Amino acid sequence: MKAVPTLLPPVFEMCNPGTEEQVNSWIENPRQMQQKFDEQFAAPLDAVLVTLLRPGIAPRSPIIETIQGLRSSGKERLMIVSDMLQNSQRLSFYNSYQAFNQDNIAEVCGMSSPYSSIEVLYVNRPGISVTRRQAARDYWDTCLTRMGRTYEWKSL
Repeated sequence: MKAVPTLLPPVFEMCNPGTEEQVNSWIENPRQMQQKFDEQFAAPLDAVLVTLLRPGIAPRSPIIETIQGLRSSGKERLMIVSDMLQNSQRLSFYNSYQAFNQDNIAEVCGMSSPYSSIEVLYVNRPGISVTRRQAARDYWDTCLTRMGRTYEWKSL
């Protein structure tokens, strides 16, 4: 196995402060809580998502390595915004369809996940064949299931 590259830093890392529907109106002000949510959480998150959804090219996309590296973060929930096309020294979905071989899942995804939930916000990149996208989806379905946690896959 090749060395794990330096992880990509998170582009957004913040706890959700809650909305007015989630507060105890006896001890908290629902309107103030909603304002805090809108200004300090939702607006910055929306700005990051707009940036992430712009077409772009990156020399690598170490999704698996990043998930593994974040295992000790203490976070309970993981949200991934990506086209889910892994591209690193360890495994690349761009080089060949052999990368999608189910035999390597045990090695690559065989670790348990500390997250109570994983949410994938899937970015459908132009120029990627339906066959390659479906192969990546099948691979990640198997991989995330092996991690032993529930996950949700949403298309953006």
